[in-house]
Parts: sequence; C-alpha cells; structure tokens
Amino acid sequence: SIYLRHSVIHVLMDLLVRLHQDGKDEEWLKQLQQFNNDNVASMTFVDRYGLENKTKFVDDLYRTLQQSPKQDVQHACLMALRLCSREVQGMESLYTEHALQVMLNMAGRDYEPIVEEAWKCIVNFVAKNKDMEGFAFRLHVVDKAVDALKGNSTVLAFPILRVLFHLSIKPEYVVDMIPTALPMVTNLIVSLMTPAFGTHPPPPHTSLVGDALKLIFNLTIPFGPLGGQKAATIDEIVTFKRLLPIYRRKLCGSDGTSPDPYYALKTLVINSLINTPNKSFKDIFDEDEREILLSFQSILEGQLEAAKGAKSDSEVAGFMTPILTLFTLIAEHVPQVRAPAKHWLFPKGDAQQGVTVEGPAEQTLIAKQLISYMTSFDITLKHFVNEFFYMICDENAEEVCKLTGFGNAASLLVTRGLLSLGKPASSSSSSEGSSGSGIELPPSEIRERLARFNPADYQAKPDETEDERDERLARAFEAMMDAGII
Repeated sequence: SIYLRHSVIHVLMDLLVRLHQDGKDEEWLKQLQQFNNDNVASMTFVDRYGLENKTKFVDDLYRTLQQSPKQDVQHACLMALRLCSREVQGMESLYTEHALQVMLNMAGRDYEPIVEEAWKCIVNFVAKNKDMEGFAFRLHVVDKAVDALKGNSTVLAFPILRVLFHLSIKPEYVVDMIPTALPMVTNLIVSLMTPAFGTHPPPPHTSLVGDALKLIFNLTIPFGPLGGQKAATIDEIVTFKRLLPIYRRKLCGSDGTSPDPYYALKTLVINSLINTPNKSFKDIFDEDEREILLSFQSILEGQLEAAKGAKSDSEVAGFMTPILTLFTLIAEHVPQVRAPAKHWLFPKGDAQQGVTVEGPAEQTLIAKQLISYMTSFDITLKHFVNEFFYMICDENAEEVCKLTGFGNAASLLVTRGLLSLGKPASSSSSSEGSSGSGIELPPSEIRERLARFNPADYQAKPDETEDERDERLARAFEAMMDAGII
C-alpha cells in the first residue's frame, strides 16, 4: 500500500530506499529513473524530503553504484547523485577522497553516458566542498581531465572544463595546472572557434567556448598584471600567442546582426586578453591596428550602455573594469594607440582648454559618462577610469586635468603624487627645482589627503544658477587647498 500512497511524479526518497531493501530492483530502477526525470531542474531536496531521508537515499545510491555491475543502474545512480549534490545538505558522507576516487573510476569507463555523469558529479563535489579540491589534486584529477579531453568529445568538455575552472580559482593551484591544462584548453578553443564560428545564429557549442575562455582567464592570471606570481616561459607565451589570431578574428567579426549574438563571448575574450604577458601586447595589433582598436572602442561603448542600467557603482564597476583595464594596459604597452583613442573621446583636443574644475563644457557623450566615473564611490572603478585617461593622455596628468577637469582628476593627482599640477608646464617656481612633475608623498599622507576631499561633493547640480555655480567652484578650490591638494 505504501507504493500506492505516493504518486510517481513525487516519488519520496524513503520509498526508493524501501523498494531497494525489499529486493524490488526492477521497480526501484524504474522509479529512480522517474525521480531523475522529474528533478532535472531541481536545486533543493531537503525541504521536500527531509534531511534524514535524503541522507539515507544518497548512502543507498552510493552503495549501489559500487556494487551493481549493470550499466543502466550505474548511470541512474550517478545521475541521481549528481542531482542531489547540487545541495550540500545530506551529501556530507560523500565528501571524501574515497568517494572522489569512485567517481574517477566511473569516469574512466568506456560507456560515455556513465563517464559524463561521473564528471558532472565531480564538478558538484569540487564546487561545493573545499576539502574535495585538495583530494582532487592528490588524485591527479587535472591530468585525468586533460587525458579525457584528448578524444575531442564536446559532451565531456562541458563538465571537465567546469571541474578545471573550479580548481583554477585558487592561486596556489594555478601554477601547477598551467603545463597540462593550458595547452589542452588552447587546443579546444582553436578547434571550436573555427573560421565558420561567427555565423548567425550561433552554433550550439557557443556556451562551451565561453567556459573555455573563463578557464583560460584563470590559467593565465600569473602571466599578467593581476597575478605576477611567475614569468611566462617561452613555451607558455607561444601557447598564448596561438590564441591571438582567433581573438582578433572574433573581436572584429560581425555579420551586422543587432544585438550582436557573440557580444558575451567578446567580453570574455577581453577578460582573457587582460592577462597578456607585457611583451606580447603589441602582438594583439599584428594585423589591422585600426580595425582592432575600433573593436575595443565598440565593446567599451557597449559596456557603457549596459552600465546605464546598473543600480549601484559596484554594478557599474562589474561592466566597466575589464575593458578599462585592458584598454589601459594596451595604451601603456602599445603607445601608438594612445592618440587615436584620445581623439575618439576628445575630438576637439585640449589646445584651447585651460585647467578648470569641471573640464570642457562640450564633451562627447562617451567621454562625459566615463568622466562621471572618475569620482565614483567604487574604488576599483574610480582607479581604472583614472588610469585609462592618464594612459591615453600619454601619461600627462596636466592634459587629463584639461580634458576632464581638475576636480574630477583630483584622485589621480593625489594617488600619483602629482600635487604641483595646475601650473603651466614651463613653470620653474617649484621649490625643489622641478618643472611641475609633482611632489613625492608617502602613501599614508596620500590616503589622508584623499580622505579630506571628495570631488563628488562639488559636481554640478541640475538647473543651478550662475551665482550657485560660482559659489560651488569657490568651495571646491577652497576644499582642495585645505586638503593640501593645491
């Protein structure tokens, strides 16, 4: 009668355990497969079945997985364990090195549905429990994952890339992963991002390319400014450079479809390029420099548009930081892009512009939006937009002041110790005999002065009168003088 009290659609975990205990294996397998089908999209189970029921169910599945020689039983058990492992509660007994070894054994079978489910279980185990990360390296999961992908199976690539991504999040693991994982994922991207890739609609493996690009970003962090743990070897630089022609092709490629169906992938390419080794930035522009620069500008415009819908400065930073970081790094290491990038934002230049608090009255909409971020409450966003302007202005802070306004550039001046700016370039009045290059201050003094002045307090208000404007500017200059900025 217990079997009749529960509908097939809402099979209880305790029912499945009892069916198994009663030796009703065929009925148990049928109900288990129905449970899997009904819970494909489920993320929680304890709230419906209770913690005790789930724990017993998971233990029964794990025991059966190891004991049964039948492929259909093993596959059903793995799928149920994979679904249940989306939720940490009730899975504690499987967060062991032994359980991970069992999953790896299943991942080494010849039957691809079992192999796929085993790797998916490993994804959840590694993602949900920190101890499993250590077990994974002790059991050489990275090497086994790379070996499994040598068959170029896109089915297995999805879970395996996720496993490697989760393991690569920790900096202490990345350096050991690079020699095997970087060539593998590079080969995968090269094979997936073929010349035909870019058609409309996007091919079904587009999401797979996205996962591969995310992994590439993690693996190459030590090469670029975000890591600095190790210098890339010649072989690693050669591997990285294999991706550059593909990156260029995808960044510049467009079939005119709006919105661009590949835009999300292009932003992931931008992330990956941030980790370019310093000596390799010029290689990004090996081909049509103008077209590539236009692609970066297009993505910057796209991110600015997306940022308009952000509800906080931290959300804006999420949209803007990657492209601003990359653009800044490129301008730093490839000086010839500075002038065209500056002209794009400031087509009128600064020839007739003196230094004012607010900068020129007439500005492009893009420049105006970027300038507004120079006084953002988000420190990361403020830092990178200031550095971006500093680099495209050829590392000339006085020019930044002319184009963006002294008040907006105050943070840049203080953090770089350029407190004597605002004087003519030819000024020789510096007490130290310098020519306006700035006064070096200790970091503690810089932070203290920054804390005493917030340019955002002195921004223009809507519909202010001329008298109100004059009063606001006077207060801004007085505050900067009080803070020791000017």
